[in-house]
Amino acid sequence: MTSRSFWKLGLLGKPIAHSLSPSIHAGALNCSGLRGEYHLYEVEEALLSDAIARLRLGELQGFNVTTPYKESVMTFCDGLDPVAELVGAVNTLLFRKGRLLGYNTDVLGLEAMLRERWPKLPWRGHPCVIQGAGGAAKAACVVAKNTGASMIRITNRTIARADQLAREMSDRLGLQCIAAEPTEAFTDAGLVLQCASVGVNNVQGNRIAQDARHWMGMTHPNSVVMDLVYSPAVPPFIRGARAAKRDGVGGRGMLLKQALCSFELWTGEAVSMDALIRETGLVIE
Repeated sequence: MTSRSFWKLGLLGKPIAHSLSPSIHAGALNCSGLRGEYHLYEVEEALLSDAIARLRLGELQGFNVTTPYKESVMTFCDGLDPVAELVGAVNTLLFRKGRLLGYNTDVLGLEAMLRERWPKLPWRGHPCVIQGAGGAAKAACVVAKNTGASMIRITNRTIARADQLAREMSDRLGLQCIAAEPTEAFTDAGLVLQCASVGVNNVQGNRIAQDARHWMGMTHPNSVVMDLVYSPAVPPFIRGARAAKRDGVGGRGMLLKQALCSFELWTGEAVSMDALIRETGLVIE
């Protein structure tokens, strides 16, 4: 454990008022016996460099990064861990030995939750659908390959962004990735990773649940889905998937696991998932 007496940590993004990260990291600090604070830093892109400079000045010891800055913060980094470099997105920043370093713990958190929830990886040899085309979708592409998907179909509100991501990740991963409309994307898919911000706080929840029931009904009968949305605990996309008789889970478990990975990178302290759940009282469905 480091000898630092007080930890100043935070989250960069926009919008982030809904984030659970402050309560999660307050819980991690309590579990580890460390003193510190974790704040939200909702900044415009023009002020991103000023916020990150606070790490170099020692005013903060660590940042998480979320939408829409997971890719743009890479330009400020002096070094990237191999996972962040492969993904092409960063969600954790720290300053160490004169260098600003970028990490991606989304991959670790997502893959850990998938393997824990479905240890037999029933989607092996089947296509994976990824909804969304941002930094979280990039991490999901890596996890899909790591866990045995035969190919990746990316669907997004803007098909041009889906196509750009598909071409980029095909090159990076050596796995076929294509942009697809939902009808093509979901047909006989074995795994669905919902990485878009649809359904946050149940906005348009009934419509999203109805769409999910329709699209998930087209997947392989044994398919499963993880929605990275974590508020509510059971996102509307998961409600729809369950209505279609498909197993699914929301994003709180992943959120906790990636947060614990970030916390250990900053502080050197490992906190157990069970201890954090007891401390925060967060419900994981």
